[in-house]
Amino acid sequence: AGRCVLPPMCAGTDDALEANDTPETATAWSRETPSRMLYSCIANEDWFRVTLGAGERVQVDATFSHAASDIDVYLFAPGADVEHDEPVARGDSTTDNESFTYAATAAGDYLLLVVGYNNRETSYGLTMSFTPAM
Repeated sequence: AGRCVLPPMCAGTDDALEANDTPETATAWSRETPSRMLYSCIANEDWFRVTLGAGERVQVDATFSHAASDIDVYLFAPGADVEHDEPVARGDSTTDNESFTYAATAAGDYLLLVVGYNNRETSYGLTMSFTPAM
């Protein structure tokens, strides 16, 4: 018989927006949501739902120290299969901070994934800014 192995515990304090560990439990992020200091635990993804209108732009900024850990951010289109589809925007460099700007090609609920590279954990700041369609 197999043996159940529990995932490793979070060394830090998980943030107040938990539980947002899956696309189904994504935390809604609106235009009124202020910048937040959050925590990415080991083996624990952070998901956010962002509603955009066609042509609307979102600027995503995740701030952190690469020396402490590495954070990657990925934006998925409405209806995307997040296991198999490519993100429509990403920030996955090997330096401090990640950011991107994306102009929505369709209206709907986009999913933003924030994850520690190689399941590492760290604190990070998250800001999203919105610009209406032209």
